[in-house]
Amino acid sequence: MEPGPPFLLHNQDKWPVKPTSVKEEDESELRKSVFCGVSSVVSGPAAPEASQNETWKELLEATAETLHGAAGMSGERTSQAYQDAETLIIRKAQQDSFPDELRLLKAGKPIPPIAAYSPCLPS
Repeated sequence: MEPGPPFLLHNQDKWPVKPTSVKEEDESELRKSVFCGVSSVVSGPAAPEASQNETWKELLEATAETLHGAAGMSGERTSQAYQDAETLIIRKAQQDSFPDELRLLKAGKPIPPIAAYSPCLPS
C-alpha cells in the first residue's frame, strides 16, 4: 500500500499552501454572446374582428364596448364613443389593407399615386 504524498508525514504547518486564486481563462478565443430578439408594439386598443360581426352596427357596438368597457358605460353610449369606435375600425382596416403605405407615411416618405391601386383609374 502506497503511504500517500510525503508531506503528509510532516506537521500541518509544513504542508504546501493551497492556492487561493483561480487562474482566469483566456477568453480571447471564445465567441462573444449575442442577443437577437423581436419586440412588437401594439398602439392603442385592439378593435374586434370585423368577421365576427354580421352588421356594421354590431361591429360599431362591439368596438365602442372594447374602447370604453362594458361596465364603464351606464345607459346609452355617447356620439363621441361611436365616433371613436368608427375611427378605430377605419384605422385597423387601413393598417390591414395598406401596411407598406402606412410604413412609408410614418417614415415621412411619399407613397405611390392612388391610380396604382385601381385598374379602373387612369394613370
